Amino acid sequence: MRPTPFLTLAFVLGCRGSDKSDAGEIGYDPNAAIDADGDGHLSDTDCDDDDPAVHPEALEACNDRDDDCDGEVDEGLDQTVFLDADGDGWGDDEATLEACETPDGYVAEGGDCDDLDASTHPDATEICDEVDNDCDGDIDEDVTTTFYADGDDDGYGDELSTTEACELPADHTLAAGDCDDDDPAVNPDATEVCNGIDDDCDGVIDPDDAEDASTWYTDADSDSYGTEPTTTACEKPVGFADNADDCDDTSRAISPADDETCNGIDDDCDGLTDDEDSSVTGTVTWFRDADEDGYGSADHTQDACDEPSGYVDDDTDCDDLDVDVNPVADEVCDGVDNDCDGLTDDDDSTLDTNTQDTFYADTDGDGFGDPDTSTEACDEPSGYVEDDEDCDDTDEDVNPDADDECDGIDNDCDGTTDPTGVDSDGDGTDNCVDSTVWSDDFDDSSWGSWSTVDLGGGNTPVWAMSGNMLHEASNAAVSIALGPDLGELYEYTVSVDVSWRGTANNGAAIAFDYVDTSTYWLARWLDPNDYYGSYTNGGHLDLYRCESGTCTMLADDDGTTDLTVSTYGWNTLSVSVADDDITIALDGVDYVTYTASGEAPLGAGTVGVWTYDNDGGVYYDDFAVTNP
Repeated sequence: MRPTPFLTLAFVLGCRGSDKSDAGEIGYDPNAAIDADGDGHLSDTDCDDDDPAVHPEALEACNDRDDDCDGEVDEGLDQTVFLDADGDGWGDDEATLEACETPDGYVAEGGDCDDLDASTHPDATEICDEVDNDCDGDIDEDVTTTFYADGDDDGYGDELSTTEACELPADHTLAAGDCDDDDPAVNPDATEVCNGIDDDCDGVIDPDDAEDASTWYTDADSDSYGTEPTTTACEKPVGFADNADDCDDTSRAISPADDETCNGIDDDCDGLTDDEDSSVTGTVTWFRDADEDGYGSADHTQDACDEPSGYVDDDTDCDDLDVDVNPVADEVCDGVDNDCDGLTDDDDSTLDTNTQDTFYADTDGDGFGDPDTSTEACDEPSGYVEDDEDCDDTDEDVNPDADDECDGIDNDCDGTTDPTGVDSDGDGTDNCVDSTVWSDDFDDSSWGSWSTVDLGGGNTPVWAMSGNMLHEASNAAVSIALGPDLGELYEYTVSVDVSWRGTANNGAAIAFDYVDTSTYWLARWLDPNDYYGSYTNGGHLDLYRCESGTCTMLADDDGTTDLTVSTYGWNTLSVSVADDDITIALDGVDYVTYTASGEAPLGAGTVGVWTYDNDGGVYYDDFAVTNP
């Protein structure tokens, strides 16, 4: 306990050795000022004479007492302090106190523009995050990143088309150097191959020593320390480092309290990096590269920070079991999308045309092509064929498989027009081009070239020459007198003069395209009464066809004209054939027309005359076959 002034004074007086017993006798004043704390100041001016640090000459200190005994406590020592809510050592200019000591949660420095974020204060480093990190009133000054337009989405951009930003904009990339931003197969990361293109944009086309560049490590916090994932380049790119050693506790982004993320850094400093750490977040999807061609399958993935063995960061391989199928392969004609652009063979503009075949236009659809009109393709295009032997691609009836006809056309494309190899009249001119193919005036000397067939009717036919005319002399006979086989003749006219001289002139006709007794054509004049008896005028014309024994009347005159013939008179009966069109005329007037459809070919073949039950009264003269 501090001694009282009275006891101190008594002690002092006692020490003087006075022999007086009455204090008053030596002038003692009990109210006199003393210096109990020995600080050189008497109690009448010392406001705390028990504390030598308190006296009028003491310096006022911030201690919640009147150190200099002027009646004021801590005067002149107050200062403005700032609330530091985020504990970053910088306070909020809008939240202050006046105090001589800084209370907990306050600091002496203001200027914090976001006192809820410890990473934001005047001493912070400005980073590119759209925040004023250093509280200087500017956002992201001098720290934005240049991004490059990536039109072909190959990860490399056009250095002439840039955008300044903190984060990667759509259709942009961090990497520049794409020398053809319209072709995703051309970029600095491509493998240089011999194709006449600067695939990796290094200014050299098809170098002999094309190879991968150096490996650089991701430095996400720009502290010059890196780790997986990696990239390749000739020079160090922005945001990468030459080492993988980052676990720097001086960085707020690296500490045991931070989440491990996929950036090649041991963010939580637990000795485990990226995929080694089971708590890692922000993994990357990698794609299986089963054929080891550097391109992966989108159907088989693995999430990881680093590229797993057998996986790549590309998912554009459309056949991961074929090393020859990937985005940088050459498209060839094989029915496969070799370069994985979604287009196969002819649909792909990058197709190696050396693998295409030549196809020829088949305009007439006859299966044979025009040698002068061709195209190159993998697959046969519509309207084209592999054959080039069509000599007239506008006519489906003209091709190497066609039958050569007498029509002035090289129907079978053998380089020869119309020759049948038949010269029926022996004049040295082929039937196809002979105006008069064959004729007979029926004099006695020429009858030997004819033959006859019996078609039935009761009597045996008797054909004979009489007065330079041919006639059938029997009664109730149906037969044909046949001339020579005229061969392949498809446009012709057969005519004959006919005279009826019997009592029952039932029918006469021209036979053409005769094959046998069951198959032939007839251009007939018939007596409509069709029975024995007196001759009756009023005959008619018809077209008659027998095929394999089945005979049918196909067409006849319209019945409006009386086709009467005079006994002993002469009438000219004719039939004209132009391919499928048939016309029957009497005395130069057309009465019957017909277009064949589905019947046997109408080549002249063997021609002749036909008679039906004429009682020996029909005569023929001037038989002729002519070309139009």
